[in-house]
Amino acid sequence: MRHCHDPARAFTDGRPASIGIHGRTGQRNAPTVLNALYSKTQFWDGRAKTLEEQAGFPIFNPVEMGQPSLDAAVAKNRWR
Repeated sequence: MRHCHDPARAFTDGRPASIGIHGRTGQRNAPTVLNALYSKTQFWDGRAKTLEEQAGFPIFNPVEMGQPSLDAAVAKNRWR
């Protein structure tokens, strides 16, 4: 399983644009999550005001994780 926030790369993915589901290329790279709690806004463009709000964006993004709902994401990953 690949991760977009790799501990060996300071919790980034080391790519110019991240790779999502089905090998799809995203529009941005995965920024580090180190000290993300202390950021005033989240994402490169600041579209999420809190870390909690930010957490849902990748789950529902059709390129990143592509889940239709939070319940679907939990159900899919419950038995891994």
